[in-house]
Amino acid sequence: MPAAITHYFEAKKAWDKFSADNVGEPFSENAFLWGAQGPDFFFCHNFLPWRKGESLCPYASKLHGALPSRLLGIMRGYAVSHGGDADIRSYIYGFLCHYSLDRTAHP
Repeated sequence: MPAAITHYFEAKKAWDKFSADNVGEPFSENAFLWGAQGPDFFFCHNFLPWRKGESLCPYASKLHGALPSRLLGIMRGYAVSHGGDADIRSYIYGFLCHYSLDRTAHP
């Protein structure tokens, strides 16, 4: 699985191209780059052995195993219900970068 830094660099390249094309709608670079991490940050929750409490790691596995059409459809519905908010839209586009890199880099 690509590391967080790999997702960041690939998303940054995509963002630079994306913003250079000036698509005409407002976007948030921070939300885009955060979305590019996908659900991977859940893998790190309570990772250290002395941390107490339930880990959120199973959520990362569940999201990685979800049907892309279902997950992205839910995200789209959320974005539409929030009036096309720029941060939400940017996060989803970043998440698409995460998904495409995972699909390319995973064995």
